[in-house]
Amino acid sequence: MRAMALTLLLTACATTPVDSEFVVQDGDFAGLETWQHWQIDATAPGSFHTTGPRIVYLNRKPPAGATAFPVGTILVKTLLNGSGDTFAMVKRGGSYNADWAIGWEWMEITNKTGAWQIVWRGNTPPDGAGYSEDGVSCNLCHSMARSNDYVQSAALKLPIP
Repeated sequence: MRAMALTLLLTACATTPVDSEFVVQDGDFAGLETWQHWQIDATAPGSFHTTGPRIVYLNRKPPAGATAFPVGTILVKTLLNGSGDTFAMVKRGGSYNADWAIGWEWMEITNKTGAWQIVWRGNTPPDGAGYSEDGVSCNLCHSMARSNDYVQSAALKLPIP
């Protein structure tokens, strides 16, 4: 009887949904160059971040018909302007960044040592990061894509077939 009660309890716990949160680590960017990716050649004036060609990487597509990106989604953008600047947005989930791009965390990453490392991370770039211009932040621009779970890339328009 005790064994059956324990089995039922463990089964219930294993199937109970949990409001999960994914906190990305340096190692989660390993193999980035092999992820699904595409080059964007169009430019959007106004920021070095959106001007010029760049490559966008996606660690995994959301399920067909999804209206939001799942927790654990990693999008990486490498600028092809000679700077090598690389930025990421990660679907952290939970209540992270609840006042802006709900669930998304922003970061800059680098691969100067042969392995990807996070330079900075947060719900906005740190002061002096050289990322935001005139007070414009990741959240402000990405809020324009609220209907697409804050992802601006036309290649990732939800729902994905």
